[in-house]
Amino acid sequence: MSNRVYDYDALEREFIGGDMSVRELCRMHGIRNHSVVHEQARRRNWYEKRDRVRGKAVELSIDQLAARQARRVGRIEDAYDEAIEAIIEAIQKMREDLRLAGDDGVKVYPKDLSVLIDKLQTMLGRPTTISEDRHLSATAQLNPEQLAEMLRIARENGANARTVGRSALPRIASPSSD
Repeated sequence: MSNRVYDYDALEREFIGGDMSVRELCRMHGIRNHSVVHEQARRRNWYEKRDRVRGKAVELSIDQLAARQARRVGRIEDAYDEAIEAIIEAIQKMREDLRLAGDDGVKVYPKDLSVLIDKLQTMLGRPTTISEDRHLSATAQLNPEQLAEMLRIARENGANARTVGRSALPRIASPSSD
């Protein structure tokens, strides 16, 4: 059995910086007696050193990623701020132009204002439309005579049906046929 001397410092650097096992490292360097290198790895704490180096690399990657994301968010916030400032300036200029033009100036209609508000809402990440659904469901025990009476009233009044009794629901007046 030969007692060959290996460059353990070089093997250690390669092991810590790589992904191979000690056995694979030995195979790469033509070392047949891998148990000797295993013993050096154990004594010199190669595995712990590799874990520390990898942990530092992960921390560095996370820090760099977080810094890039923070810069990106900062640029987005700056763009929002600049866009809002531009919109405010445009609104102020338009207001001044309308004031100076008087009645001969440009007419601003509610739809124009609505479009402007929608665009502002979109830019601020808010919904441009709000929808609401209302449903009413009721269950009642009615006898056949009561149902027949309700049906007769509905047929008589048709589209111009009025409420029967008192209701908390609002009434919408139908257009008059005058």
